[in-house]
This record gives sequence, structure tokens and C-alpha cells, in this order.
Amino acid sequence: MQLYAAPPGGAMMDITDFVNSVTWSGSYRQCSRRLQMELLNPWDSGMTRPDIPIGSAVELWEDERRLFVGQALTPRQSSESMILSMTALDGGRYLARNDGWYSWNGVTPEAATRQVCRDFGIKVGTLAETGVRLSRVFAGVALHKILATLYTMAGESTGRRYMIRFEEDALCVRAKSEDPPTLTLRPGVNLMTQTTTQDASKLYTQVAIYSQDGSLLRTLDSPEELAIYGRLQRVLTQRDGEDAGKEARAFLADNGLLQSITVDCLGDVRLVTGEAVTLMDTNTGAAGRFWVDADTHTWKNHQHFTRLTLNFRNLMDEQSAGKELGK
Repeated sequence: MQLYAAPPGGAMMDITDFVNSVTWSGSYRQCSRRLQMELLNPWDSGMTRPDIPIGSAVELWEDERRLFVGQALTPRQSSESMILSMTALDGGRYLARNDGWYSWNGVTPEAATRQVCRDFGIKVGTLAETGVRLSRVFAGVALHKILATLYTMAGESTGRRYMIRFEEDALCVRAKSEDPPTLTLRPGVNLMTQTTTQDASKLYTQVAIYSQDGSLLRTLDSPEELAIYGRLQRVLTQRDGEDAGKEARAFLADNGLLQSITVDCLGDVRLVTGEAVTLMDTNTGAAGRFWVDADTHTWKNHQHFTRLTLNFRNLMDEQSAGKELGK
């Protein structure tokens, strides 16, 4: 791991020697990845101190790969400590902290994303091509909610889930893979511990689809969960000329029994939010496919460890901001 910083208007410098620990983390519900740095910063003026004032540019590298590009925003240090704690956020904060006003008629999410990035000076990387044309009005809505809403709506047609994130200094949107994972977590190899949590407190077992005039069109349910937990119903309104069945099935899939697994494993920078992994069960040896909902990578004392929150459901940060064009 190598850590670099550049004070506002200054040149990039290697500050790796000052590192006590570094934590790089993200979640599918957060549009910014976070870098938490604990740096040796002695008060004794006779000793060398890292030059990383608030607003400094920060980069994290692993070997020849640049993992993080962001800005230092929240320094903290007590008078009794030699450790400067500094948090940096990547370019996702520009999506969270900027509002936009847009009215689109027949735009694809990828075209809308390129327009938003042009308007706000954001570098564009790889964007998932959906080909789905949408009409929507966003009046003073955060950029992240605008883009997430468009890709959520496109996903109702494509059946895909999308991950919006910054890779280095560029905004990327990728369709979450449905292919067999190439990464495997295996006891005795790279998996150290795992903890499984199940949660039935927020599930829905049935969706009722109504017409715009209030007539019940049909219901869809999850038979096994309905039999155990009873009717827990969500209502969807079907727009004229459309079929809400796909949306209803996707809703049931995303809001069924939750099972998350927290694992600690040897550090691997490929294990980031949105990726799929194969997990070998520590007790049975059975293999299952899971998606990474959240990841935390920590470097300390020349060691790298990773903690992951895994989910057997393929989820995205679904949003429903804005309103239909003409309404």
C-alpha cells in the first residue's frame, strides 16, 4: 500500500511513512467511497510532520493500481495524541452534494449520465448501455438520486441491477454480473471468519397491482414466505398501457427474507462492493454465490485485511426521485 497527498495548489508527495493505519470502504447505498487515514503527526515541531491540510488531494495505491482518488475533508487530532485522523471522500460526493434540474423525454440513462457529467465537469468512465428510453422530470434533485432513479427504471425493463461508483477519478456505471464469480472465499485459504444474520422484520410476501382508477388487477406473492409469515402486502399502481408484473416480481425478490453474511478474509482489493463471490461454507463445505453489499479494507502494520457484508440477493441502490413527464 502506498499513500500520496498534495496540499491545495501543491505537488503530490508520498506520505506512506507516516501511516499508522488506512481504511478504504464503501457500500452499495453510498455514492462515495471513504478513505480513513490515521497518520503519525507529532506536535514536537522538531519532528517531520505530514503536509496534508484540509482540502488536500489524496491517492491510495496498491502495487501499480490506483484504488482511490479523493479529497481530505475532516481532520481531527487531540492535544494528547500524536495521531492525525483524516477522512477523504472520492468523487461520489459531487453526486451527493450537487442538485440538478432536468426534464428528459425519451432519454437513456447512459445519455443522461453523460449530460449530467458534462454539466458538472465530472469525468466519465465506463457506462452500462441499457438502450431503455425514459421520460422524467427532476426538479432540484441530488445528482446521485437522478442517476440511480434512471438506472432503477431501466432495470425494470432489462432485469439487471446497476452499480454507480467512481473508479479512480471517473464516474462508472456497471451492470452487476450474473455470471459465475471468479473470486472464491475458502476456509484455510483466504477466509478467516464468517457470521450469518437472517432478518424477516422488513419482508413483503405479496404485491397487489391496481389500475389508476383503483381497480384490483391481480396479486403476486411469494408462496413459501406467505405461508409462514402471513400477508404483508405492497400496492403498485399500473400505468396505462404497461404491465407492472415485472416490477412486482422484482419487488418481492428484493424484499423477501434477508440473509447477510459478514466475513473477514485476507486482503484483496478485487473484493469491493458490487462484485460477486463464491463463498465456501465453513461448516458444510457447500458453495454459494453472493454479492458484496459493503466492503472495508484495512492496512496496518504491513498487513491487509478485508471485511465484507455479503448478500445472496443481487441488490442496487434503488431510487424513485422526480416525476413522470407532464405530471
